[in-house]
Amino acid sequence: MVGGDVTSAIFAIENESIAEIPQLSQDAVLRPNPLIQGIGKVEVLAMDQSISIAVVGAGVMGLSSALELAKQIPSCHITILAEKFTPDTVSDGAGALLRPIFLEDTPEQDQSRWCTSTFSLCYDLIRQGRQEEAGMTLCSGYDISGQERPAPYWKDDVLGFRHVDKAELTGLGPAWAKGTQAWYYTTVMIDSSRCLEWLQSECQAHGVVLQQRKVLELSELYCNYDIVVNCTGCGAAQLSRDNTLKPARGVTVRLNAPWVKQFMIASDLDSYGEGEFTHIFPRSRTLVVGGVKQFDSPSIEVSDSEVKAIVDRAVAFDSSLRQAEIINTWAGHRPVRPSVCLTSHPIQSRRATFLVHNYGHGGSGLTLWQGCAEDVCYLVQRYLTTQHGVQWPSKL
Repeated sequence: MVGGDVTSAIFAIENESIAEIPQLSQDAVLRPNPLIQGIGKVEVLAMDQSISIAVVGAGVMGLSSALELAKQIPSCHITILAEKFTPDTVSDGAGALLRPIFLEDTPEQDQSRWCTSTFSLCYDLIRQGRQEEAGMTLCSGYDISGQERPAPYWKDDVLGFRHVDKAELTGLGPAWAKGTQAWYYTTVMIDSSRCLEWLQSECQAHGVVLQQRKVLELSELYCNYDIVVNCTGCGAAQLSRDNTLKPARGVTVRLNAPWVKQFMIASDLDSYGEGEFTHIFPRSRTLVVGGVKQFDSPSIEVSDSEVKAIVDRAVAFDSSLRQAEIINTWAGHRPVRPSVCLTSHPIQSRRATFLVHNYGHGGSGLTLWQGCAEDVCYLVQRYLTTQHGVQWPSKL
C-alpha cells in the first residue's frame, strides 16, 4: 500500500479481477514527497508578479513539471516551449506500464520517492473515477526474467505483489517455462497519448501558455524568462552539452487484440539477443507489444524484420496474437544516462537567474513523472525563498 493511514476502496479490473486501491489522505496526494515536507500550496505570493518560467519540452516531464509549478506557484507566468506536442512526442510512443525500467545507476531512494508519488496520484485519480479522462486503468500480469532478482523496491507501490513459482510458470506454456523467476502484480496501465492530452488540458486550465517553437540553445531564453526548466529528453544531449546521455532506440507494434486483458513482461531469457525483451500491454483500443533497447541506432524507421521478430516473441507467450491485425508501428529514443539528471544551478544573464534540469529518465518517464515534477517545484520554491524572500505557508 502507498502512503500512511489509508482506507480501501474496491475497484473491478476489466470485470475479471478485483484489487484494493489505497484511499490516500489529502496531504499524501498533495505532497507525498518527503524532500518537500512542510512546503504547502501557495495561495498568495508576496512576490513580484512578473516572475516568468519557461518549461522546455512537452513530453510527460515537461507537462507535469509545468502543471505542478502552476498549481503550487500560481502567481508565476509559465510557458511551455516545444517543437512537438502530443500526439507527436516520444512520450506518446511509450509502452507506459507503471514499472521502473532503464534507470541505470539512479539512486534507489530517488527512484522510490518519485515512483511512489506517481503511483499515489494515479491511484487517487482512479479512486475519484477520473481514469477515463486521464488515460489510466488497473491491469494485472506477469513479469518474468531469465535471471534471479531480489524483490523490487516498488513492490509495495503495486497491488497484490507475489512471487510466481516454477510450477505455475511451466503450466502457462513452454515460453513461460524458460523464465527463471517471475512476479505477478497489479499496476497502472497508462494510455500515454490520452494521459498527455489530459496533462496538457490541465496545464491550460491553470493558465499555462503553450508555444510551439524549437529551442536551439537554452541561452536564447535567458533574456525573456526568469527561470528555465529543461525537460527535453534526448534533446538535452545538445541543449545541455551532456555527452553522458545516450538515446536508446525502442520499437513497438500496435495490434488489434481486444481480448487480451493482462500484461506480460519477459526479459533476460537465454533465447533473447542483446537488447531484446518482450512486453504485451493492453490499452483501451489497442495492444502494444515490444520491444528492443538499441544504442547507436538513430533510425526511427521500423523494418519488416523487426516487426516480425517482436510479434513472434509475443506470440510465443500468447498464440492468439498470431491472428491479430497490425494497426501501426512506432520507433523512438529513450533518454538513457548514468542517472536521472534532476538538478539546478544559478546562471548569469540579463534576466534569467536559475536553471533546472529534469531529463534522462530512461524508459521510466511515465512511471516517475509526478515525483520528478514535485522535485522541480521544490527547487524553484527554494530558489524563490532564498533569492526573492518568498515565504511559503507551512503544512506542519
